Amino acid sequence: MLDPLEIILRQCAEAAPNPWYPSAYARAQGIARDDLDPHLDQLRMAGLIHLTDWVQGHGQGYALTPEGEAVLHSPRDLAKLRAGKLDQLRKPSPEFSRPSDPGTASLERGEEIRAAFLYPSPPVISLSLIFLNVAWFLPEILLSLHYQLPLNEFLVGYTKQPDRMEQVLSETGALQGIYIVRGQWWRLLSCCFVHVGLIHLGFNMWALYVVGPFFEQLWGRGRFLVLYLIAGLGGSCAMVIANPMVLGAGASGAIMGLLTAHVVWILFNRRYLPPALASQMLRRILFILIIQVVFTHSVPNISAAAHYGGGVAGAVAAFLLNSHRFGGALQRKLALLGLLATPVLCIGAVIEAERIDPKWDRSRIAEIDEDVRRAIPPLLAAHVEPFEHKPLKLHSLPDVQEAILGLEKARGDLYAAADRLQKLRPAREPALEDYRKAKIEAWDGQAGRWEQEELRFMEPLLNDLISKTGRVYEEQYEELQKSDQRTPSRVDQAIGRCREARLEVEDAVNFLRGLSPFHNRRLEARRLHLLERGEESLRGWERTDERLRNMAKPAATPPPTDSD
Repeated sequence: MLDPLEIILRQCAEAAPNPWYPSAYARAQGIARDDLDPHLDQLRMAGLIHLTDWVQGHGQGYALTPEGEAVLHSPRDLAKLRAGKLDQLRKPSPEFSRPSDPGTASLERGEEIRAAFLYPSPPVISLSLIFLNVAWFLPEILLSLHYQLPLNEFLVGYTKQPDRMEQVLSETGALQGIYIVRGQWWRLLSCCFVHVGLIHLGFNMWALYVVGPFFEQLWGRGRFLVLYLIAGLGGSCAMVIANPMVLGAGASGAIMGLLTAHVVWILFNRRYLPPALASQMLRRILFILIIQVVFTHSVPNISAAAHYGGGVAGAVAAFLLNSHRFGGALQRKLALLGLLATPVLCIGAVIEAERIDPKWDRSRIAEIDEDVRRAIPPLLAAHVEPFEHKPLKLHSLPDVQEAILGLEKARGDLYAAADRLQKLRPAREPALEDYRKAKIEAWDGQAGRWEQEELRFMEPLLNDLISKTGRVYEEQYEELQKSDQRTPSRVDQAIGRCREARLEVEDAVNFLRGLSPFHNRRLEARRLHLLERGEESLRGWERTDERLRNMAKPAATPPPTDSD
């Protein structure tokens, strides 16, 4: 009785050049088709036969490899085969290469697809993505502690301090329309690695662990990574287009894209799989997608746009990747162009939405508003607040200079922000346009009040310094008038005291002269008047110095004495 392995090899040789179909052979011999599978797998793993296309009504086909033909023509190899020494016949599995003859592409395609099931490789990309997502979560934990956000609240993903939660997420790469307005396009991908709490991270990583390795095996590592990134980018773009005011994060869009990509894979490659297996895979993945849809619409704070956008992007990328993998030369080139164009189109959709969607008006206004809130309070806290509650008489010139520099920077920033709001196109929502106009008016008014505050600091100080210096001049002038000893050295001493007294006035005048002009005309007139008073005082004291010099008398010489 012939060995089953030898029988299969001879059946394949007799059927050549057509494939041999085990289903037809089993029916003819009256045996169970499944009984042949162990022998078929042994011969496949030994590299003696290979799979051909699945044919409706005939089932899976098989054909001899060149190594299998060589075994049939070698009595020594046949003896090894009958003795079960397949390991001595096994040749290194050839790397799958794209055939130059388009007629053989279909056979090679089926072989490559089925090899993905039979010869699994380590899921390097899947595990790397899981590691990267988990590693990305560690800085989130550290920032939550830095901002004194209770760790238990952060890990759960729900907190009574949402502002601090948003700050943590924003600083680790979450996405919002305001950041796109600022040109931070990298957040379209970085947000796919940010997660809102441990439950969010755990669910997404569990899903990626369950489906990732198998999908990576079917697609190949490079294509799997491309799928993941394009799906993630598509989900992020859809999310920010749908609602630019919401802060978004998570890998859900990318994972949804992997699921839809698997549906595309099955539809385009099911002819190379047993029908029962293809139907089973399709039913399973559709069931998972239905669960995802239900989950998307039943759990709060989940972006449906991100899920659907990632799903559509994943399906499109899957179609293009499949065409590039198995298509002809022209189809491969077109598919590659499509793959390159997909991210560009996603980002272009965001740009177009920003241009035409009224919701982005709110993001542009919020971006300017956020700049003001981020820049001005620290200025006031550092430069103004330490001095504004002190009595004015206790202020020194350095105190006043410190406070005024802070106010000048703050009013400059506020005027610039109001100008940016003014240059924005009118908001299409009437309520938002009213808000924009009110904000411009409020910021202009606040900047004007800070100009007035600068004068409130500077005016009494400069007046006080002028008065003190004037009194010093009066005292020195009166002393010189009463003194009979108005020698040049004594006069120079008096002038030195006067100049020492007016140094602070000179510093104050120079500081006042260097301030930015006030926007408020009335306040600017007061500033210029105060500056003119200080400069006039300095000029008057210069003239007083000259009068003091003129008061100097030469030292009296002793009268001559007679000498013997």
